[in-house]
Amino acid sequence: MKGKRLYELISSLSKSEKRQLNYKCSSSNDKRHDYLKRCLDVDSSEKFQKQLQKIKSKFSHLNPKKQDESLNRIIYFSRQEIENVKMLHYLNENGKERNRVLAEIAYAEEQYGLFDYYSDKIKKDNNNQLDLVTDLRRISWEINLRLRIQTKEDYKKLKELLIRKSSVLDDLYHVELGQYYYLLSSICMDNSLLYDELKSNFPSNDKINRIIQDVRSSSIAGIFKVSEARFNFYDLDQLQKQIAEAEVLFNKGEGDEEDKDKGKRLLRVTIFLKMLMGMQYGLPLPSLREWSQEGFELQEKFNIHETITYFFHLMFVILDEDFEEFNRISEARNSRYFNNQNRFYIDFLKGLILYMERKPDEALDYLKDLRHNDSHYIAMWSRLLEIRIHYDLENFDLLESLLNKMKRYLDTNSHKQFTWDSCLRVYKFFKAAVRNIDKPKPIEDNHFKLFKVITHLD
Repeated sequence: MKGKRLYELISSLSKSEKRQLNYKCSSSNDKRHDYLKRCLDVDSSEKFQKQLQKIKSKFSHLNPKKQDESLNRIIYFSRQEIENVKMLHYLNENGKERNRVLAEIAYAEEQYGLFDYYSDKIKKDNNNQLDLVTDLRRISWEINLRLRIQTKEDYKKLKELLIRKSSVLDDLYHVELGQYYYLLSSICMDNSLLYDELKSNFPSNDKINRIIQDVRSSSIAGIFKVSEARFNFYDLDQLQKQIAEAEVLFNKGEGDEEDKDKGKRLLRVTIFLKMLMGMQYGLPLPSLREWSQEGFELQEKFNIHETITYFFHLMFVILDEDFEEFNRISEARNSRYFNNQNRFYIDFLKGLILYMERKPDEALDYLKDLRHNDSHYIAMWSRLLEIRIHYDLENFDLLESLLNKMKRYLDTNSHKQFTWDSCLRVYKFFKAAVRNIDKPKPIEDNHFKLFKVITHLD
């Protein structure tokens, strides 16, 4: 597709960005802005291609090669104009990133006073938490300045700076290592294929505990402990023990007030892990709802908008049949957590509510498009809900086909362990029911409440 990146940029423009570009194009005498304005008004790739052909026809007096070169220059110019507007808009809307960019510019231009000023602003943007990379640059810069002058006072200051740089490097190392283990444990927790392939990279429990002893910050130490819990996610005793130890570290705040504040923010990580534990091991719904409430309140307190925690909280509220609370929260907060890219979460929740309200046809309208969703769990849970609804409607021919597809889906994704065993049991439950074997007993023990709800046969 000719001008693919340009079309993608145009499609990504917000209303305010497009308005800003239209104004700029209308105010310019540059012919290239006129060509860009024409492209901004298209609403499909087909119309975009036609517009490019119209622009190319303006160069019909040139030979074909020159025509292509002229069009390519206009496409390149248009991309740059859009990118400039998007960057300006982004930096105006995100003060933290704006200060970071300005600090980068000051650093490149060796304007130490300005770099110092913007570094302080970055710290304030971070709720007075130090940005280690920026601080490291700040120290390095001052060391270079002191080395140029080398007075007696400078040597004394250099000693202090070098000690401080060593300390910051140590903190940065532990932060990055903690993030590495955190990501590694998160990925491998839910994928047994990757678990086997990457197992040699896993730290032993002894190694993690040695690292924790070396870390100055209890909040960073807590991240290592959360990673250890995730590596042991399928050992319930170890998991519960290590979650509790991580919570102690996050609450400890051993470094200073900054570390205490960071630890309080990070408590949402252990809360989320407890929610996953509850779903995997079928812990009581009141516990799941209590944890999700704590996680939701922490996010609201610190103005953090992690969609998956919010989604689970709404789902637990629905499973608890507290529809009034669901409506209250979702009306006030959905716009903060959901957008066009993750709207499938809302569709699943609506389908679940309609199913529980015994409105099967309306529920299917929401669920039918989710069975192939990119989110594995939304796709899997939607398929199981759909199976239950068609069972109620006695669409047994269709149900047989859905069950066969579900079995293939489970077999294909057997390496994704989270709630897989529970899903398999739900599949077997309905397979038995369709075969007119004695009415299966509702799932009661060690299964996520969602599956107990959908397998409860009247």
